[in-house]
Amino acid sequence: MTLPVTKLNDVAAQVADEAIDQLDAAVQTIIQLEALFRACRKELGVHSDAARMVALGEYAAMDQGNGYDCSREMLRERLNNCAPQFQQPENVARESEGRP
Repeated sequence: MTLPVTKLNDVAAQVADEAIDQLDAAVQTIIQLEALFRACRKELGVHSDAARMVALGEYAAMDQGNGYDCSREMLRERLNNCAPQFQQPENVARESEGRP
């Protein structure tokens, strides 16, 4: 037995919505990693190898977080356009930086 097309579309939209929520959780985790690197860097000598390694980690976390956040925003917009029943206001992850 197959589901009607509208039911399949609702299921697909729900799966997409849940995937976008998981991407948002990943962005939040990467933001926390970035903050951890930033905090570690403050405790290290400016020109030490450890400071350079931590700065690289901070940069990589920031870059990945931005990339995932942009992808999440694009996917949310596409889902909102094709499945308005799942429409959610855009919530920029970096606005909540530093807050639980």
